[in-house]
Amino acid sequence: MATTGIIAEYNPFHNGHAKHIEMTRQATGCSHIVAVMSGHFVQRGEAAVFDKWSRAIMAVRGGVDLVIELPSLFAVRSAQHFAAGGVRLLAALQASHICFGAEGGDLASLTKGAMAFSSPAAAERLRHYLDQGKSYAQAAALAVSQAASLDEDYISSPNNILGMEYLRAVRRYAPSMIPVAVAREGASYHDPVIRGAIASATAIRRAMCQSGEIDPTVGQALPQTSRETMDRLIQEKK
Repeated sequence: MATTGIIAEYNPFHNGHAKHIEMTRQATGCSHIVAVMSGHFVQRGEAAVFDKWSRAIMAVRGGVDLVIELPSLFAVRSAQHFAAGGVRLLAALQASHICFGAEGGDLASLTKGAMAFSSPAAAERLRHYLDQGKSYAQAAALAVSQAASLDEDYISSPNNILGMEYLRAVRRYAPSMIPVAVAREGASYHDPVIRGAIASATAIRRAMCQSGEIDPTVGQALPQTSRETMDRLIQEKK
């Protein structure tokens, strides 16, 4: 029995997440998938759009076999701590693989970036850019792109920053765990507009806040199981 881990927020669970689960099963051949998911609060300290129990239900109905909560101590912090907390939980659960989405699914480049990230030169550059007031993601992208001679735009993608942090955490806490990167499809991480069946969680949350319901535009980006759960939650609040 092989178990693959996914670290996620599912804020909310949408078609892109369902696609990721499908691709994870294909790529790893696992029998089970466990998701380490943020609780009521997510990165940047924001409250999740729905409570953790409802998001866990959506994840299980969407194809995950087990959902474990990522404590807020890790969930609301930078990518480095978010990844470390998730990987340590997956290691404790003896997951054989970790699968994450990345721009292009280029594991070799992400591994190169992760290795460079751990170098003294990159650490010095990271501190320099943080002292200048840049965000962790901005500082990390600049430091790694320079240390590893990788394109800054590629490295600066939130998914790729997280991917490198997953690889660093695996190397430190779970060296026997096998990392697998799958290519993200459709909308970019922060795309603010729903353009089809695959949309960013940012666009979905924004559209829901504007309309106050799951209208056809939002609905096209959600699995039927998520639409049913979200419709019920919205009706209960009225």
